[in-house]
Amino acid sequence: MRAIVNVEGTVTVKEKDMVNEVESLISRQVSSKDMNLTYEIVNDTTLYLHEKTSYWSESDLLDILNTILPYIKEGELAYVDEDHSHLKYLYNEENNKWEVLTRRLIYAKPDKTDDMGKDEHKALTVKDLLYRTGGNTKVEI
Repeated sequence: MRAIVNVEGTVTVKEKDMVNEVESLISRQVSSKDMNLTYEIVNDTTLYLHEKTSYWSESDLLDILNTILPYIKEGELAYVDEDHSHLKYLYNEENNKWEVLTRRLIYAKPDKTDDMGKDEHKALTVKDLLYRTGGNTKVEI
């Protein structure tokens, strides 16, 4: 059985008249790939994207994200699987590229006597998380 991956995020276009064009580009890409990505126009500059799937292709997603690069000024997509591993695509306007952030929050006792955090994942503190995301994140405790 495959893990279920939830994808959620938004992209904001540079100008109001571009949102329909970006929606059309995404629509064509999704229909040509085996994806369950849904999208809707939130307002005149923002698109909401969502996918819940047991089969996820990073190359298909990057094809879509790179296709819409010329039109967007902000974007963030977060992928979370059942074991709470995170993968986030964050649009960097300065270099006009998608940055990939991967982290897994691991809660460990201050004295570090428990087994948590002894896997291949780097422990990420809430302070680190807020720094990396510029404070634009929700943390559930």
